[in-house]
Amino acid sequence: MRPWAHWQLYRYRLPLTRPLTTGADAHVRAGLILALTDATGSTGCGEAAPLPGLHAETLPVVEAALIAALSDGVPAPPVARLAIEGAALMLSAAARSTRPAAVLSRNVADTVAFNALIAGTDPLGSAQSAADAGHRAVKLKVGRGSIADDLAVLSAIRAGFPDLQVRLDANRAWSLAEATAFCSEAARLGVAYIEEPLADPGQLTALHRATGIPLALDESLPEGIVDFPEGVAALVIKPSVLSLTGAMQWCDRAAAHGIPAIISGAFESGVGRRVSLALAASLGSPAPISGLSTAAWLAEDVLDAPLRPLGDRFVLPHTARLRTEVLEPVAAG
Repeated sequence: MRPWAHWQLYRYRLPLTRPLTTGADAHVRAGLILALTDATGSTGCGEAAPLPGLHAETLPVVEAALIAALSDGVPAPPVARLAIEGAALMLSAAARSTRPAAVLSRNVADTVAFNALIAGTDPLGSAQSAADAGHRAVKLKVGRGSIADDLAVLSAIRAGFPDLQVRLDANRAWSLAEATAFCSEAARLGVAYIEEPLADPGQLTALHRATGIPLALDESLPEGIVDFPEGVAALVIKPSVLSLTGAMQWCDRAAAHGIPAIISGAFESGVGRRVSLALAASLGSPAPISGLSTAAWLAEDVLDAPLRPLGDRFVLPHTARLRTEVLEPVAAG
């Protein structure tokens, strides 16, 4: 039996402080907010915000899937299921007058730290800003330019900020030969891990054996990887790709292997980030340093009190209210 008595679906379009590189509408983040209300009047909200380049589904497809799932029980893709599961989580927390993370786990963190993104044309400046804000970890994208340029940036960051943990993400950019050339030197410089360096993930064990570099899995998770390659040091878990239930299952697998689950986002509004933060906080105290670092890209939010970080971490609110003036009603039931 569904725990809600009424649902309302909204669209949003929020301006960005800096452009994304994932789609044509680079200056706006668009998505859907689902509000579930129970018979007592308690409400919980979730979000479905497909991102071009990350999700196969477009926003209209996700909207139709959500309405069909809510109205007729039709199975929905993970990005749409996340809205339903996230809203149900928040509804349960509201009905119990407890923190959302406490619905998922008994041992919860009060705050969730996050890595800073090294972005823009001044990577050393970004690293300095991260260090000044108290961040313990930064994430650097590699594989977009030359290997020599990537190594030069990495070397400069490691030399200038030896106390910062450096996480690398290559988004499957390289062949085994290219990745070996980069990772041999990167491992010598010292990194926490590199996410998905290979176009052929079946060669990850060979890469680790050749270079010793720690690995993280991201794109491999929704593909249903069964056996982890050698050298896996973390799982990067995106609820918007896996659904909340799927993300929780991968968190359990990470714990079973004794490796951290890095909860990561996809430029969601505060509604979606709040669900991801609840999941991250449910992993225990202290929670692993998350990848939920994209709040600064939003010039506005759908929440009346946007989730803004304090230094390198988010303090998790018990409740949040929607700004209905920035939302367009779509459907209800």
